[in-house]
Amino acid sequence: MIYSVWNQGSCQYDYFEVPTERSTANASAPAHLRPGTLGVTMMHATWPLPVDAVPVGNGPIAQGRIAAPRDGATPVGDVPISTPVTWLAIGIGAAALLRKML
Repeated sequence: MIYSVWNQGSCQYDYFEVPTERSTANASAPAHLRPGTLGVTMMHATWPLPVDAVPVGNGPIAQGRIAAPRDGATPVGDVPISTPVTWLAIGIGAAALLRKML
């Protein structure tokens, strides 16, 4: 069984394979979803990546089931505050604010 996980850094899917095979063509909804949920993020709407999944490649199109990254990964669009780019943006914003105040 193949799982695809979106990799924001490379703008493509990372493919993972698990030894178990699916016996049906249509997949049921992930067990953790509840009916009527509105505004669910990708991290909550996809299947969790199985712990026995091993990387087998990557590509521009999802294959198999789309899964959420394992723990420790950030959601799409989430930028950690510790990145140099974030600190640069904060510094530029602070400098612009100070210049406007003076």
